[in-house]
Amino acid sequence: MYSLLILAATTLAKDDASNGLADKIASFFDYIISQVPSWIAGLVLFVLAFVVAKIAKTAVESRISDKIDEEHQEVLVLAGRVSYFGTLVVGITIALKVAGIDLTTILAAVAFGIGFALQDLIMNFLSGVLLLLNRQFTIGDFIRVGSTYGKVVEIQTRATIIKAIDGTKVIVPNATIFRSQVISYTTNPTRRVVVPFSVSYDTEIKYAMKVVMKLMKAQAKILKKPMPTIIITGFGDSSIDFEVRFWVGSRDGWFKIKTVMMHKVYDALVDAGIDIPFNVVHLETAIDTKADKEENAKIREARKIEMKMSKAIAAEATPPTQIHSIADEAPTAADLSTTVATETQVTDTATTAVQEPQIQIEVPAISDMVPSDSDPTGAYEDMTEIDGQG
Repeated sequence: MYSLLILAATTLAKDDASNGLADKIASFFDYIISQVPSWIAGLVLFVLAFVVAKIAKTAVESRISDKIDEEHQEVLVLAGRVSYFGTLVVGITIALKVAGIDLTTILAAVAFGIGFALQDLIMNFLSGVLLLLNRQFTIGDFIRVGSTYGKVVEIQTRATIIKAIDGTKVIVPNATIFRSQVISYTTNPTRRVVVPFSVSYDTEIKYAMKVVMKLMKAQAKILKKPMPTIIITGFGDSSIDFEVRFWVGSRDGWFKIKTVMMHKVYDALVDAGIDIPFNVVHLETAIDTKADKEENAKIREARKIEMKMSKAIAAEATPPTQIHSIADEAPTAADLSTTVATETQVTDTATTAVQEPQIQIEVPAISDMVPSDSDPTGAYEDMTEIDGQG
């Protein structure tokens, strides 16, 4: 009895659950079918928002392009960008409303994404807007960012496009430009150019300056105000160093003008007969050093042989007894006659050449080479003196 009641209750509960699930599924599909037209309309409006945004950007740019010159192109870019994103935001908002999507959830999700994933994109976008508003440099300026030199071609939402001097396309994020040091070479209307030159010390300074100044004043692309100036920068090892400083238009190709003026300064100095000195550097290799050492060794050896031969000749020419007589007492008449006879014999025997291996020296007379009142054997007693003189 009780089991039958329990079975009946269970069966009724299952029937009710099945009926409830079927009702939920049916209501879900009914909701989907009823929302399809809204979703389709929202999707159409979403696509139309991009189309209308582009049309609005083009219309705004064409409307104000005739009133803005080339130096203020960033205003045109900023106006077109604001109109594009403004129209796009309005169109997307309308499309979401038509589709029946709750904007509160969407805004929360967008805020979360901006805080994490889109922070770099938002930073670059805001940096680009600030660059356009501040006008630190404009489209067409020649700038340097880090080690990159080039011409600003475009300032986009995320990055700035620079055409480098070698023709390459460089994409620099706006945030990087906003945080880094940027050098603009064409923002100011004029630019100073410096050309160095040097003259020799025998040149009159005023004459050299007059020649170069005359050349500067004759150039059409060099501005008359401020006037060109020439200064002395220093006195080098072999030259007097100058710098000529002049001003040109920043958009007249200052780098090319500098190259042309360097050629003309050189030609003007040469035509005026002014010498441009330069250092001469001699490089000595190990082979040259070895040859010099060998040559010096030969010279020292030849000097040693000469000194030995001179010593030998002096020893043969002067007997030891004569040395003692000179040192002990004054010479007598007999001693003088003996000395003269000895010198005569030595002179006769010394006329022949004294030969050493591969060297032949003619020996002069003893009276010319060794004075009678000196000790001939005292010359170069120590061979180390000979080596020192070599």
